[in-house]
Amino acid sequence: MVKKTLISCLLISFFLPSLGAEAGYGSLRRKWTKSERIYTLKSLDTVLLWKTTYFSPEFRRAKTQKHIQLKYLDPMEAAQVVEKEEKRQEKYHEFFLSIFTQKDFQQFSMSPDSFWKMILTAEDGTVVHPVSVEMVPVGPYEQKMFPYLNRWSKAYRVLFPKAPLGNRFKATLRSVAGESTITWKKP
Repeated sequence: MVKKTLISCLLISFFLPSLGAEAGYGSLRRKWTKSERIYTLKSLDTVLLWKTTYFSPEFRRAKTQKHIQLKYLDPMEAAQVVEKEEKRQEKYHEFFLSIFTQKDFQQFSMSPDSFWKMILTAEDGTVVHPVSVEMVPVGPYEQKMFPYLNRWSKAYRVLFPKAPLGNRFKATLRSVAGESTITWKKP
C-alpha cells in the first residue's frame, strides 16, 4: 500500500509541472488573444473573421516554454531558443493572426497590392506599420500552439518595429471591404 502511494505521488509530481505549464500557456494565450469580424450589410456574410495573439513579454516566455516542452529540446537547444526569443522581443512587436475571408479577399502580405493592410496604433495615436508579414503553414504544431486555427483559416506572423505603445494599443486590419480594430490593455 505504501509503495502504491509513493509511486502515485512520484507520478503526480512528475506530471504536475507540465500540467501547470499547459494551464499557464493556455490562460496567457487566451489573455493576449482577441478576435473581430467584418460582415456585409446586405447579406450578413462574413467578409473577415480574424483572431490575433499579441506576443507580450509574459506570453512569449510561456510560449517559449511550451515550445521547448513540445519539441523535447535538450538544455542547450532550449537555451538557444530562449536567447533567440528574447532578442526578438527586444526588437519587435509580434502578432500571430488567424484570418478567414471569402476567396476574393484573401490576399494579405507586405506587397503594395495586398488586399488587407495592418497597422498598429499606440495609445498616443502614433501609427506603426509592419516590417514583415509572413504566411505560416498550418500543421499539427501550429494547431497545438494556437488551437483557434481551423482548416478554413490562414495563419500569419506579423512583425512591427519596437515602439512605445503605452498601456492601451490597437491592431487594425483594413481594406476596401471594411476596417476591423482590436484593442489591448496592458495590466
